[in-house]
This record gives sequence, C-alpha cells and structure tokens, in this order.
Amino acid sequence: MQSFVVESDAGLFSLREGNIALDHPVAIAALGKSAGEEFEWLFKGDGQAKITWVKHKALAAFHQILDKFEESFPNTSGLKSVSVNFDDPSGLDDMKAMLKQRADYAQSKATEYLEGAYPIYLLGYHLGIDPIDAFIGLQSECGISPKVSSCSHADRDKAQRSLVFCQRSGVIVDAAAVHLMRRLGIETAVEQEFGPIGITQVTLDVFMERLQGVERSSFFDSDTGEKRTGNISFRDGQIVMAEASEEDVNTKLELLRSDVDWLQTKCTLLPAVAKTDPIDAVIRFRNEAGGRFFDDIFAADGSDRILISEDYHLRSWAETLFGVRGAWIQALLFYLEDQNRISVESAIKATLQLQYLGEDALSTNTNRLLVAAEMMATGEMSDIEFARYSSLLGQKGAEMRSHIEVALATIKGLWTIGSRNSVRERATGIVLLNLTRLQGTDLRVVLDKIQTLNRNPFADQYIKNWRIGHFLT
Repeated sequence: MQSFVVESDAGLFSLREGNIALDHPVAIAALGKSAGEEFEWLFKGDGQAKITWVKHKALAAFHQILDKFEESFPNTSGLKSVSVNFDDPSGLDDMKAMLKQRADYAQSKATEYLEGAYPIYLLGYHLGIDPIDAFIGLQSECGISPKVSSCSHADRDKAQRSLVFCQRSGVIVDAAAVHLMRRLGIETAVEQEFGPIGITQVTLDVFMERLQGVERSSFFDSDTGEKRTGNISFRDGQIVMAEASEEDVNTKLELLRSDVDWLQTKCTLLPAVAKTDPIDAVIRFRNEAGGRFFDDIFAADGSDRILISEDYHLRSWAETLFGVRGAWIQALLFYLEDQNRISVESAIKATLQLQYLGEDALSTNTNRLLVAAEMMATGEMSDIEFARYSSLLGQKGAEMRSHIEVALATIKGLWTIGSRNSVRERATGIVLLNLTRLQGTDLRVVLDKIQTLNRNPFADQYIKNWRIGHFLT
C-alpha cells in the first residue's frame, strides 16, 4: 500500500514524503482514474496497481495529522482518528480498544498516585488534564479517594493554629481549592476573615484553559441548531457517551466566566518568588513539564501566606522544603464556623459535598451531628444525606475511642432534646449502623460500650430493641 500526493509546487516536495510532480510516471498513469480502477505499474514488481482512494491533498494532509497527532505532539490536546463501521457488530472494536487503553492508563496512574507521594498536579499532567479534573475524577473515574489529610487530631490542630496565624498575612489558594471554595460558596466568608485571596498565574491559567476548553469542545447540532457538547468514555467494558444540552453548556460557560472574572477582579495575583533561592534540584523540577505546581509553594513562602490546598502531598512538600504553613477546605470550614463566618448548617452541607467528591479524611463532632439530625427533622436534609454525613463515624482507619465518645454524646443529645423526637429513633439507628459497620468481630464490643455508658432509659430500650432487630444481642 503506497500513497502519493500530486504536487504542482516543487518547493513543497521536501515537506512530505510521497509528494510527486505532475510529470511523474505514477501521476501520468493515474490521471483521470477513479477509486477501484487499475493501471500498469511501471516500477519494480510490475503488474497492475489498483487505486483504493482519491482525495484532495489538503484532506490527505488533515488525515495524516489525525493519524500522527499524538505521536508528534504527545503533550498537546488535539484530534484522534479511529476507524468505525456501524454496519458491523464489531465495528466499534477499535474505538473500544482505544478508550480501554486510555482508561487503563488513567487507572494505573491513579494507583501510582495512591501508593506514591507526588502532588495531584503531576497526576493531571500525566493524564493530560488539569489538576481540578484530576482531583474530581479520582473517585468518580478511578474509585480512589484523594489524599487530603491524615485526619489525625495533631494535623487538624496544626491547621487551626496556622489559620489563626494567617489572619495577619492572609491565604493563598491553589486551583482545585479555588474550584471547591467557589462551588461551596464560602469565598466571601474567606475574604471577610483573611482579606483578598492570593493566587498565582498558574491558577488563573488553569481556569482560563478550562473556559477555552468548553468553548472549543461545544458544537452546533445541525438538526436542532443548539450548542451541545459530548464525551466518550469506557466503563464496565462498554463505550459510554454522555451529552450536555445547550442549557448545560451555557450554564457551565457562565460559571467558568464568573470564576475567571472573580479571580481577575477579587483576588491578589502573587509573584511565584520564594524568600530565598530554592536549591537547584527544585528549580530543575519547576522548569520541567508538570512542575508548575511549585509556583504556589514559592508564592506562599514569599508572601508568608498559608497555603490552602486539598493536596496532602503538595502541602507536605511546601512544609518540608520551605516551612510553609498549610490547611485544607474542611479545616477552613471548621475555622470559619468557629469565627461565625458561616453557619453550622453550611459547614455540614459543604462537608457532605466533599464526601460526594470521594474525600474520606473528613471529621465531625457531636454538635454537627445533632444539627444534622434537626435538619433531617425539618426536611432540610434527607435520611440518605444524614446517613451519608454520619458515615464519618466508624470510617476506615478511625480512632474508635473518640468515635464512640462522639456517637454516645450524639445519642444522648437525640434523646434529651424534645425538638428531635420525630427523628431520634431513625437518627440513633443510623448512627449505630455507621459506627459499627466496619468493626467485624468487635461489633458487639462497641455496642456493649455504648449501652454501658448510656444513662438514658428510653435510649437504652431502643438500643436493646435495635440489637435484637439486627441479631446483635
């Protein structure tokens, strides 16, 4: 199989292999013939040559670019060519293989992130996506929880001290944290407490590219005349295509434009300059592809601001290399709640959203659980949402002594406050189920502890009946 481009401009011959002049024997022999016709082959091998296709040279160049794009430009988003045949039951196999390869690669890189100690910005670079999509997609696409914090009391206390410290100097927020802050609606409370929020050019670039990406990827449906966009992925052995309507596209564009406008008008753009020159190894890393996350660290160090990031490893690198203080979104929520900048209800709803994103290093306390129960009583929170929120009790890796204390205090509160009468049994059952769901052989020990320390006879009777109903006597 050979291809030739009949080129009238001799100056273009060197641009591509296969360009031939008008007086070339192949050009002369093929002149005027169509696909399927044959002509005598005048070179080695003799015989007849059959024309399989004929196309304009510009179209041929376009197809060549499609075929070689990833090979020529591995770090640039672009077009991909794949053969399909809708009349053949196996006509989508090539596409399925391509999508599966991409999904397998993403899963392998996510596993490397889980087992390693590098920032999520690097994961996004390896996958060809920005750090926001890398953070959001970890759980939804790969079933892996992002590493946000150690969830230890020591780390939470240190974050709270850091936030108190930065009342004077302010905060700097990386791209993923900006996204969460905006979607949770707490940016105004942060500004009121710490002053204008600091960002780097890297963060602004991420949001600009996200906006441009949505604008580029949308298309006009010729049948409806609407602006739409779509996405093809591979899940559970099947090709899955998701489409967004014009309303969805416009809503997303409006939100991203609002993000960019807020970043440009409300935030302080900080120079990515540390107090002292970093060591050569760090400079080399920063200058390599995927190393721009260091800008947030440099800017945090140079401005004495606390670094707000959902990336545990990024904050660890910042602290180890430069002594930069750090905190994450839930620690910030608790601090704002303590300062009466946001309500307890807002902190609960925001934590619930973080749970839906796959974060598991989250915490709660008795007061928040009791307020959540009141929200369930008033219909502000569904039973399913309360169950999800209270699943912070007894989660994997939990220090069970403190979780038992919180659960016991919550149960006591449920059975002593009259306003919670309508939900106290449901809430108690949900709390007990979540507390014990991962305890295995220690399940009865935990329940015995709850019953022994409980002093409310009505709650005690309910717990006894609950245990009988769950065959846990």
